[in-house]
Amino acid sequence: YYEWNNYAVYSDDGGVTWSKFINNNCIYENIFIYDSLIIVTGEKRTWDSIFVARSIDYGVTWQETALYYDIFPIWGLTFLSADTAYATGLSGTILQTNDGGITWSNLYQDPVGGWEDLYYFSPDTGFLMTTVILRTTDGNVSFNQVNTNGNNTAFYDMEFIIDSVGCVVGGNG
Repeated sequence: YYEWNNYAVYSDDGGVTWSKFINNNCIYENIFIYDSLIIVTGEKRTWDSIFVARSIDYGVTWQETALYYDIFPIWGLTFLSADTAYATGLSGTILQTNDGGITWSNLYQDPVGGWEDLYYFSPDTGFLMTTVILRTTDGNVSFNQVNTNGNNTAFYDMEFIIDSVGCVVGGNG
């Protein structure tokens, strides 16, 4: 899903049919589901702000939990648990929540800007992706560039199967 006339859709029959579960003046970009908790992020149609919305009842009701005017769009969202998550995007900001997306705080601001995605193993260890991959092991105090064997391209997504085995996708184009 991404956007179907400004609403997000869900399926409860294995993808055979799809129904609206949020409908407002937004473009939806990310979704995270953890049991009954659903978090979505996106941009307002006015193109001047991003939002974070949250449901704790499988999408029956929704609460807009955050609205930012200087941090958009959110391109990356990763959860460590139902309470702890990190988000990042074009502005180079890393946001963190420790209450399931009700409130968000600014953890880090890169003056150069934009991150495509992020991935965290723990509150101390995580990665940021753009045309390079950066790694922190001290809770976002500092970041070091990871050796990608000369493959400095636009990195878009990262997933790990176990702590030592992972993949990154991206491309020049």
